[in-house]
Amino acid sequence: MKHILLATAALLMAGCQSTLTELVVVVDAEPSIDAITIEVIDPGGHHETRTEPLSGAGAVTLPVTLGVVWRGGGLDPVTITARGLSAGSEVVSRYVVTGFVANETRLVRLDLLARCVAVTCGTDQSCGASGCAPAHVEAASLPRFDGTVARIADAGDVEDAGASIDASRTDDAGANIDASRTDAGVDASSPDIDANVTCTPACLLDHATATCTTAHTCAIASCESGFSNCDRMDATGCERSVRTNTDCNDCNLACVSTAGSTSCADGTCRITSCTLAMTADCNGQVSDGCEVNLRNDTQHCGTCTNACSAAQRCTMGACR
Repeated sequence: MKHILLATAALLMAGCQSTLTELVVVVDAEPSIDAITIEVIDPGGHHETRTEPLSGAGAVTLPVTLGVVWRGGGLDPVTITARGLSAGSEVVSRYVVTGFVANETRLVRLDLLARCVAVTCGTDQSCGASGCAPAHVEAASLPRFDGTVARIADAGDVEDAGASIDASRTDDAGANIDASRTDAGVDASSPDIDANVTCTPACLLDHATATCTTAHTCAIASCESGFSNCDRMDATGCERSVRTNTDCNDCNLACVSTAGSTSCADGTCRITSCTLAMTADCNGQVSDGCEVNLRNDTQHCGTCTNACSAAQRCTMGACR
């Protein structure tokens, strides 16, 4: 699972306490879509938008997680919209209007549900598990983020987000908020993007360039040339060479030919020797085997590319 982090790394470390004022947004989807766009409008009207592909290059897996950090100014309203896209067109969307809780990290789920496809709700409403419902959710009713992210089947919906919260608990909106905290180059009134995440110990995966996720786990960013992640597990790295006859340039892609012996030492399947004497693979295509008879081919007489002149014929592998 890939997370989009707009918070500091320390926040999501197990057992750590943070004085950040933050919302963690989790988006999952039931309909078939190929990208998710998340838009955040902070109390000052500043927009931040992030689009994550679910297929193709750079694809992430669901659910997608976004952390939005308060950097000063008002605590509400914060409008968060999630859109599921297919071929660039919106399939389903969901939004919530909420706010920050001082010095706390609260969870906002915006699950894109199949029942909400093509549903148009009224003003200030959004479609969720119970159909069209008010989009406004009190920040204090949002659950505290515990560092875990569940799929739709295991997660409570945003309308029920306050069920596990002590309703008698109140927060002084101005209490203990470090309004002077800013990062270089960041507008202090806007959500902040900070993609610096660290893992301890540092990520080292076999034959791979590793990255540290916001869950502080190591993931494969890319594989070393000639290796692949055939078991689809980050923990084992890019564990298999794809320069062998059983895995040639891809996992489980065999390099074989009935015409002769083969090799995939450079990642390309080639015939290295032919079974029948005086035949050769002159075009480098394994699919047609050893396609040339060196005894009588005037373009490949005796050896590949040895062409006879116009006045000569190839006989017994020699131009005569």
